Amino acid sequence: MSTSNVSSHQRRTHGRPGRRWLGVVPVLAFAIGLGALPLTDDHRAAAALSSEFGNSKNLWMDRTTMLTLPTTGAAFDRLAADARQDWGTANIADQDSKHDVLTLAGALYAVRMNDTAMRAKTVAAIESAIGTEAGGRTLALARNLTGYVLAADLVGYESARFSEWLGSVRFRDLDGRTLVSTHEERPNNWGTHAGAARIAADRYLGDEADLAKAIAVFRGFLGDRSAYAGFRFGDPEWQADGTPPVPINPLGSTKRGFVVDGAIVDDIRRCECAVTSPAPRENYQWEAMQGIVAQAELLDMAGYHDVWSWSDAAIRRAVGFLHTQADFPAEGDDRFLTYLIDANLGTGYSAGVVDQAGKSIGYTGWTHGTTTSAGAIVTIAPTSTALTLATAPSTTAPSTTAPATTQPAIADPVTTTTTATTTTTAVATTSTTTPATTSTPTTAATTSSTTPPTTDAGETRPASSSRASGSSLIAGEETGSHQDTWARGGGSHTVIEEVQGRTSRRHDQGELRWTIDAVGGEQVLDVVMTVGPDAGDRDSGFVVEWSSNGTDWTPIALVASGTTLDLVVDIGTPTSQVHVRVVDPVRSAGEYRPDWVSVDFLRIRTAPEHLVVEPAEP
Repeated sequence: MSTSNVSSHQRRTHGRPGRRWLGVVPVLAFAIGLGALPLTDDHRAAAALSSEFGNSKNLWMDRTTMLTLPTTGAAFDRLAADARQDWGTANIADQDSKHDVLTLAGALYAVRMNDTAMRAKTVAAIESAIGTEAGGRTLALARNLTGYVLAADLVGYESARFSEWLGSVRFRDLDGRTLVSTHEERPNNWGTHAGAARIAADRYLGDEADLAKAIAVFRGFLGDRSAYAGFRFGDPEWQADGTPPVPINPLGSTKRGFVVDGAIVDDIRRCECAVTSPAPRENYQWEAMQGIVAQAELLDMAGYHDVWSWSDAAIRRAVGFLHTQADFPAEGDDRFLTYLIDANLGTGYSAGVVDQAGKSIGYTGWTHGTTTSAGAIVTIAPTSTALTLATAPSTTAPSTTAPATTQPAIADPVTTTTTATTTTTAVATTSTTTPATTSTPTTAATTSSTTPPTTDAGETRPASSSRASGSSLIAGEETGSHQDTWARGGGSHTVIEEVQGRTSRRHDQGELRWTIDAVGGEQVLDVVMTVGPDAGDRDSGFVVEWSSNGTDWTPIALVASGTTLDLVVDIGTPTSQVHVRVVDPVRSAGEYRPDWVSVDFLRIRTAPEHLVVEPAEP
């Protein structure tokens, strides 16, 4: 087994299978005429964290990944609302306290929004929790501690007082038990919550010795008695016949003819009933799953990427038992689990589920269930009667352009024809055959060169225009340069996705950005791009977006694999630079069939007269 940490670029981005934008029409366009969602303070993204945010060990999430998550949509709105509310008073001794989960909300929000005031609120909440475990039971400590530890790591909070308390509270006697002894003795929800809190604390403190012990206990819980077998069981009614006792029944096990494979034995016994089918809907099993899944995710982030397959995929089997044998999907505060389970097992339990926060963790619909900021995307059906927007004829690329480049090799040429419209503009019908020639990919980070052309003839009125003056490769490999976007048919600038992650964590990723000077007044953006051929159900094309500050991105269109887009978009009146990017919106675990996108033409120009709204007469 490997205990090495993986870099931020090797971790998955938390989008999920089944949450794609494909299936209705090949192109989703941003409808200018239908109105964009206003950018409020809620929707500001952080380009880089303030220096007030200290270092993170990425216990729960890679902060680099977090900064790519959307700041619109219902999941983010729930997070933001909880982060902004009054969290009340910390009381770890109260096993039903929500202060810890709300503190976690504050930490997630603070990082994503680069909000130093929210960070300060989070730190104050963490400090106020120290010592409040007095008078409670280990179950209360187990439920409440994890959220504070993860919040501290997310915002980069460290103090000698907090570390000393965290180190000692693991071994504090509370009602005859400690957090550690509860983890090692109780093969039920008490033990699983204690295990999550213990592993989180060990990881935060860098206590490798105790972490190794905690991992052995978790292995034993999943069924590996050679790793650990010190649990104290209650009523053995639901234990599988002919096997030594284990907390989760082993693969293929039955009892008196009934399937008990995957049953969490010491929690299902709370039904006080005999083995039967269908199995009882005993909610303590879901309570145990909260701690089980949290432990697995924490260990996965620590480098144990095979944790989900331990003991014949015990976690998958336990979830399957609840769904198949008991017909009992997650309810109430267990629903957040569905996003974590889907993220790691490729299942579809989270479909239509609102991610209500659990005992220790929450907001997984945002952290683990979102793909990209789709709040302003609407479906535009093809039409043949839309208003046609005149465009300038093709221009000749300047003599200073880089050598011509070609798209990456593909198995078969693909010819596609796509028409899309908005209420103010129409997209020209385009037929494109992708070439099969290749060029050597490069990995340049940022390029800029000769000033691009700034005027064009042939507009419907006198106009000025501007081309890309530079580009930045964020992820993937590129061919060509920004100069290849200066003229239609004069070459193309291509990003080819790269595969990142390991085994079941593999995913593809690609992002390329351009910078274009604004030309003043009402302006439109011309975009011509082609996405590589359909790679099957594991990919979903590229999103093209624009921004006036390089931070807050407005979606223009999702271009499906095997599709060409020729679009004119009204971008209002930007006054300085405009940023345009193409990015893969779905970078889920298991999404690893890289494709590519080639941008043939990018231009900002003054809007044609029929797009300019004249002021009303006084």
